[in-house]
Amino acid sequence: MWQNENGPNGGDEINIIEKGKNYGWPRVSFGVNYDGTPVGTGKAEMDGVTNPIWHWTPSIAPSGMAFYTGDLIPGWKGSLLNGALKFELLSRLELKGDKAVKEERILQSLRERIRDVRQGPDGAVYVADWYDRQVNHYRNHEGQVDPTNGRIYRLKAKGARATKAQNLGALNNEQLAERLMSPNRWIRQTALRLLYDRGANAKSL
Repeated sequence: MWQNENGPNGGDEINIIEKGKNYGWPRVSFGVNYDGTPVGTGKAEMDGVTNPIWHWTPSIAPSGMAFYTGDLIPGWKGSLLNGALKFELLSRLELKGDKAVKEERILQSLRERIRDVRQGPDGAVYVADWYDRQVNHYRNHEGQVDPTNGRIYRLKAKGARATKAQNLGALNNEQLAERLMSPNRWIRQTALRLLYDRGANAKSL
């Protein structure tokens, strides 16, 4: 299980959660408290504590997270995508196995708090910004303040053609079980949800 988390003042992290491991909080952190005092021991690392595979200092305030397994953006395949509220961007991490080796920051010119990111059934990336009248109002492309609406953006490589989304609801349970091995994350997740909704179990498959 991969998890992102907001740190204190700095030290936002991505961790791979495994049974029995210690991830440090509140004894160690790459950040500090908002009043500038150390977190716990004041150390970023400690024996017996599993380090994050990635951390952001200063904090970007990570939000939604998704693996990209689609075909509409070939250069992103296998990447880990994270929205950022504070830094108003989409972070793309290149992975090698369970290690993050490089970050690309995208959509900063929108100047919008990215609330969520998902891969759609067509292989595109869908990004939602976050509207909150207590936080801020966003300006649309004409420069006008938009006091009521957030937005959803669809990202794909220039010239890429979307694949037709599969109607997984029309498949029987055995066919859905086969889709659990698909390299496409959306197909796997949707097949699993449909099997759960149908009350399917291993014996019925």
